[in-house]
Amino acid sequence: MGTTQKQVNLRGLALRVLPPILALAIIAWLLSQISLRDVTGLLSNLSYLWLAVGVGCYFVTNVCRAFRLKVLLPNQTTHLPDLVSIAIAQSMFNNILPARVGELSLVYLLNRYERVPLSSATVALILARVFDLVAVAAIFVVAALVSLDDLPEKASIVIRIVSVAMVLMVAVLVSAVRFGGPGLRLIQRILGYLELDQHPIAKFGLAKMLQVMQAFEAIQTPKRYLYVFIWSLFVWFGTFAWFYAFLRSTGVQVAVTSLIVGSTFAVLSKAIPFISIGGLGAHEVGWTAGFILVGLDKTTAIASGFAVNILTILSSVIMGALGLSSW
Repeated sequence: MGTTQKQVNLRGLALRVLPPILALAIIAWLLSQISLRDVTGLLSNLSYLWLAVGVGCYFVTNVCRAFRLKVLLPNQTTHLPDLVSIAIAQSMFNNILPARVGELSLVYLLNRYERVPLSSATVALILARVFDLVAVAAIFVVAALVSLDDLPEKASIVIRIVSVAMVLMVAVLVSAVRFGGPGLRLIQRILGYLELDQHPIAKFGLAKMLQVMQAFEAIQTPKRYLYVFIWSLFVWFGTFAWFYAFLRSTGVQVAVTSLIVGSTFAVLSKAIPFISIGGLGAHEVGWTAGFILVGLDKTTAIASGFAVNILTILSSVIMGALGLSSW
C-alpha cells in the first residue's frame, strides 16, 4: 500500500512539475533559434498608431464579449457596463494565470458582482467556448480557401487537413447537440467499435460533449443561437484585428487572410490547458508553425509571436486592472 501511495504521489508531482518545465524548455528552444535582439528590436521600434489601433480592437472585442454574455444570460438581470468590466477582467486572468484557470474567473465574477447563479454562469462559459470554436473554424476555413492558391503545395496540404479536421470537429459537436442523448450514444458506439471508448482523450471528449449538450438545453431558441453566433463572429473578427494591428505595429506586414490562417494555429495551441503564464510557449509554437506555413521566415515568425503575445498580455493587464478598479 505504501509503495502504491508513493507511486501515486510521484505521478501527481510529475504532472505538476513537468508541464511548466516543458513550457520553459519550449520557450528556451524557440529563443535559441533566434537572437533575443530580434524580439527586442521589434518592440523597440513600435508604430504607436498601429499599437493604439490594436488596443482599441482589444477593447471592442471585450465589449462584444459582454454583449454575448447578455444574450447568454437571458433570465438574469445584468448590466452591460459591468459585463464589459467582467469580460476584460476575465481576459486578463486568462493571460496571467496558468493552465487556462482564468476561465473560471468569469463564473466567479458573474456570481460576485451580477448575482448570477453559479450554474447559469457555468453554462454561459461553456456555451461561449463552444461558439468560439465554431466561429474560429468558420473564419479559418474561409480565409484558408481564399489563400490556398498563394501558398506552397506542402503548406496548402497541411491547411486543407486542418480545415477538414475543424469542420469534422464542429460537425461532431453540432450532431451531439442536435440529436442529444441518441447522438452522444451513437458517438460512444462508434468509439466502442473502434476500441477507443476507454481512451482518456475519448472519455474527456465525451464528458465535455455531455456538458455542452446540457448547456444547450438552457437556450433552445434558434434565434438566440443565431445571436450568440453573430456576437462570436464579432469577437473573433476583433481578435484577429488586434493581432493584425499589433503585428503591423512591429513593422511586420502580412495579408489579412495569411494573418487569420497563421494566428489560428496560435489560438488553438493557446487554448490547450498548458501550464504556462500568458500561454508563453504554447502561443509561440502555434504562431511560428502557422506563419511559417503562410510564408514568413522562421526568425520573423518566432520573434513576432513573442512580440504580439507580450503586447497582448500588457494590454490585458492594464485594461484588466482598470476594469477591476471600477468595482
